[in-house]
Amino acid sequence: MTLGSGGLDEVECENVLWRGRPERLVFVERSDWLVMVLGVGWLACWVGLLAVGGIPANPISFAWRLSGLLVGTVLTLGHPLVRAVWLSKTWYTVTDRNICTETDRSSASVPHDVLFPPVVRPGADGAGSIAFGRFPSAWDTVVSVWQGKRRYGTYPSVVLRNVGPIDKVHALITGART
Repeated sequence: MTLGSGGLDEVECENVLWRGRPERLVFVERSDWLVMVLGVGWLACWVGLLAVGGIPANPISFAWRLSGLLVGTVLTLGHPLVRAVWLSKTWYTVTDRNICTETDRSSASVPHDVLFPPVVRPGADGAGSIAFGRFPSAWDTVVSVWQGKRRYGTYPSVVLRNVGPIDKVHALITGART
């Protein structure tokens, strides 16, 4: 199985069971709430500062206050919006041997036998997310970005986000693992 700019190429004896994209792009995960609460608190402080002090005549003071508002806005909305852009370019593929993810910048193909059992987080609309072993925490995400790599066995390396119908995709993955 190879993934690349040309798309998915089937290798002999490997069958594609399902191929799809995330159904919802903008959503808030549990790990987003802490950062969003901090962002709202940051925004409230800076809006209060502007309300009490008014808009300063000094351009440097105005630039500092504007940058404070910008930082608060990015903290509040940034991660869900960046995730939406990333997911808009993502394809997931389940084969009888591998779970594959493909974006415009990277691709990964992980064999079923090195992944932990699938865990489902269903959504209200019939779509949901599937991780292997457990869903990554906010700390797992920070560590993976800092190290620039994903380590198998320490946390889930593949998460299928907002795929649907979630029951069908989960059944296909479970069937391929046996």
